[in-house]
Amino acid sequence: MASKIKELRTAANIRQMDLAKKVGLSQAMVSKMENDCRSAKPETLKAIAAELNCTVEDITGETGLFIRFVRNAKKLKHNQLETINNLILHLTRFNGNTKPESKTMTITWYPAVGTPVKYENVVRITNYGPSVDLTLKDGMEITLVGGSYIQE
Repeated sequence: MASKIKELRTAANIRQMDLAKKVGLSQAMVSKMENDCRSAKPETLKAIAAELNCTVEDITGETGLFIRFVRNAKKLKHNQLETINNLILHLTRFNGNTKPESKTMTITWYPAVGTPVKYENVVRITNYGPSVDLTLKDGMEITLVGGSYIQE
């Protein structure tokens, strides 16, 4: 939880001192929470989450974190939003588990230039901005750059 508060605060470009003032704490207390020297009361977590434009679950790590995508959604192009949506749909199928389900997917990759390519037996999709990593059932990993995909 401590590292999440710091991560969210720095991602939001908020200084410790400013966050502390907004939630009614001292800067020292925020520092102690970020360094895991002090735990936060539920009402303090709610106030911090409100200031950082996230949920308490985002801070406690109980759910996935998509804040950066949400904050920058207005700047994204349609195909980027579609890719993010597909990724979120894919991740929610794992129900928070680190291991994928035994079901496999078929993915069609549409490169920016060239012919579409179909990948079968895909068990995991990981999106890193302009690139997408596919993990196949046999353990093989494929990195795709400069295009988009559709899950069939």
